[in-house]
Amino acid sequence: MTPLLRHIGYGMTWQHCMACVWGGLRGPLSLCLALIMLQTPAVSDAGEIFIIQTAGLVILSLLINATSMTKVLKILGLAEISLAKKANMTNCVKRIMMTRDRCISMLKMDKFLADANWDLVQAGTTIKHPYQLQMSGRDEDSDDDTYMGYHYTTCPDCEREIPNEPTKKEFAEMTK
Repeated sequence: MTPLLRHIGYGMTWQHCMACVWGGLRGPLSLCLALIMLQTPAVSDAGEIFIIQTAGLVILSLLINATSMTKVLKILGLAEISLAKKANMTNCVKRIMMTRDRCISMLKMDKFLADANWDLVQAGTTIKHPYQLQMSGRDEDSDDDTYMGYHYTTCPDCEREIPNEPTKKEFAEMTK
């Protein structure tokens, strides 16, 4: 299966294969087959012993594999998020927050929404960066290591800044 996934461009590496094998779906399938065996009249005597042994094996497998999965992912190098993905997330969060701020400032001018609790709206629509550690003494507009920035083009008519699409090189860096 790995050569097929690699050939179609999925990007399956041996590390991904090892993670799939280690965290494989063994429990539910084994229990379903044991229950089917329990229902079969020809082997109903052995079915009870078989289901007890299968349940014990499933519990042991879950205990061992589930507790050690984080260590396996760290050893394989799959637990770390690349700088490009962090930068992409930072850019997305900043763009969403800029769009949110523009929408809120437009909605504040609506006469039907004039008495809305805008502090609650601000608090309820804030998106926190999933990869960024909250550090005291830093404001959210400060530059950080993962912010790649946008390339803007200024409209000659309305003088509004419009973000450009990333270049092929930037896009390749983001998808690593």
